[in-house]
Amino acid sequence: MADEQEQPPGLASGHDVMDEEGHFFDFIAFYKKVEFSDRAIRLEILEESRRDLAAGNEPSTSAATDARPSSGAEEIPVNSIVIAAKSAVLRQMLSNGMRESDKGAPVVLKVTTEEKEAFKEMLHFLYAGTLSPRLSQPATTVRELLNCLVVGDKFEVPSFMGALVKCLSERKRTIAESAELVGALTGHLGQAPKLKALADEARAHIVSTFCDVSGTWASPEFYEVGTDVIEILLQSEELEADCEEEICRKVLKWAIRRFQTVEERTGALATLLPLIRFKCMTGDYLVRLLSVPELQSGASKELIDEAIEFQAYTDDMKRMVGGAAACERRGVQAVHLEIVDFFDFSDNHLESRYAFWFDKNWHLHVTKGRDQDPPTVQIFLICEQLPVAESEGGPVLRPDDVEFRIYVRTWPEGWWKLLHSDRATYKVNSGAPHGYGKGDAFGLPWDDVRDSPKYSDHTGHVTIKVVARRYRNK
Repeated sequence: MADEQEQPPGLASGHDVMDEEGHFFDFIAFYKKVEFSDRAIRLEILEESRRDLAAGNEPSTSAATDARPSSGAEEIPVNSIVIAAKSAVLRQMLSNGMRESDKGAPVVLKVTTEEKEAFKEMLHFLYAGTLSPRLSQPATTVRELLNCLVVGDKFEVPSFMGALVKCLSERKRTIAESAELVGALTGHLGQAPKLKALADEARAHIVSTFCDVSGTWASPEFYEVGTDVIEILLQSEELEADCEEEICRKVLKWAIRRFQTVEERTGALATLLPLIRFKCMTGDYLVRLLSVPELQSGASKELIDEAIEFQAYTDDMKRMVGGAAACERRGVQAVHLEIVDFFDFSDNHLESRYAFWFDKNWHLHVTKGRDQDPPTVQIFLICEQLPVAESEGGPVLRPDDVEFRIYVRTWPEGWWKLLHSDRATYKVNSGAPHGYGKGDAFGLPWDDVRDSPKYSDHTGHVTIKVVARRYRNK
């Protein structure tokens, strides 16, 4: 980087250097005009890939590299004041006594084909103060814009980079293009606040499109995405799924659909498996994973074996050694509701504690079903929407597609027994409760459940649990 004292006027004035587009004078009428130029820049094409520039190496000049140029060199007349005013690197090359500072010789830059086009776009910007119209066209690829961004960074032209960030932000991108942005802006280039914000925006685009694992991870669009998109998704806390097992199942199915051979699938999964939270899975599912052909590598088996061992630990030990990999994703937590409560069957109408979930109050309602003789145990999951403001069309209706399971704890084992499962759409109005459940949940009379040592604990209470999963409305 150039010394702070050598910054051209404007760069040290306190404003963001990536927001300088409006501070330019328009010199585009003099671009490539020999009569208004005192120097020349010669671009020589190298017979090598752009990997050096992408890896963070300095721009290649005639004095800095021995790489062999190919045909296709182009000499561009420039005004040294115009280009030095906004590029710290070009200013140094023109003034620090290097071979390039010889006013009778052109500044020679050895570049790849991609770098050459990007450099010419940067020169246009230095003269015009705006991007060329071509860069704003839909036909221009994100890769071309990223090439320009890299060149702007290497030659220290932050105003050019700022204009490119604005162009990329306003552009309507595909999922593949957003993934390309994230990949390009993860290293040195992504450290600037505006570039980091651009990468975060691209990442959010991918996650918001596919965060509904149950609803979108079986779509044709999902099966077409690349490994880079799956990696971004697995890094997210916002995935909404039944559980981590569903995420794992669908990643495996994606690999099977995306790649033809076990070897290809194993290679693709190698970078993805460390992002899957095996420690959040049940022991029986983990054991089944050990026989999956794509999970036979040493690294895969180690991840699964560690998770199986983890499941044998006490809760205290799990908290000590689990870390983030043992915690459910926020998205999984958000779409699940669990209510556990104790019920005294000496009363005829019982309600659990209330839980606030998706802007509504939810609770279990247990009542004696007197429409049968003898009376049975009726259990319902009740939803009550809080009062909401009325719109012009009347009260706001907010349906919820909910799958739920109702369990009872059995003794002396302490295990949970499934009583009822259902999936229903809760359509509620302001303040009006609405519920679904089972009219004869136990298949036994009320009194038999109350007196049964299988269901009633030593305090005379029956423990009932509901686990609910909310799905996005189509």
